[in-house]
Amino acid sequence: MLKQLLFLSVITTPLLAESTVERCLHTCYAWFLGNQDATLSAQQAIREALRNVGTHDTDKVAIKQMTPRASQLVGEELSSFTLFGMWVDEKSRSDNTLQIFKDHHEASHHKLRHHPRLLKRIAACAGIASAAGWLASRFGASTIARVGIGTLSAAAIMTLLIYKFLLPHLRNQEKEADVLAAQTLQTIGRQDIVDDYLHRLELLAGHEKGSPYFPSIQESIDSLKGALKK
Repeated sequence: MLKQLLFLSVITTPLLAESTVERCLHTCYAWFLGNQDATLSAQQAIREALRNVGTHDTDKVAIKQMTPRASQLVGEELSSFTLFGMWVDEKSRSDNTLQIFKDHHEASHHKLRHHPRLLKRIAACAGIASAAGWLASRFGASTIARVGIGTLSAAAIMTLLIYKFLLPHLRNQEKEADVLAAQTLQTIGRQDIVDDYLHRLELLAGHEKGSPYFPSIQESIDSLKGALKK
């Protein structure tokens, strides 16, 4: 059984990168997050950001209107979400420089394939937790005990991996997207947008509500300033 679990965890990781699986996942996400196309103005702005960060065939990237279910899922307000396509909350969009930075931030997530990479890590963690649960279950004296010990052990290991491995990786992805967005905007001569974004962050630093999914504002500031000095 252990060999089968390890084998499944190994093959699941590369399979998540296959185009067929990507299409299936996109269909599932579209059903949950929304399948209505974003407005033309939003699509044009986001496709421009995608081109700026170096994405090819931007017309093939689906850009949809996001339903409130995404925010309900994570328990926080989301203005956009990126997987193999992009979902945007049309009501939260604006015409200022902050929106331009946000569009480039999401385009950077897409360019760097952040969400698919996170899915691979989740699959690997699930495989590890399952294997650990199976090993622990062998110490049970009865079938019920083995099931209980295995389930609790797998859940404990998965919780540990989430907090020590997955969430730090997710927060690092947010900083990576900020850095690529800022570097891209600098390259196209929009340093003013980067300066405005940093100024907004500095005004909010220390006053934000903590989140397990995102780095602190001060961490974001330090990451951006450190990368832009290089």
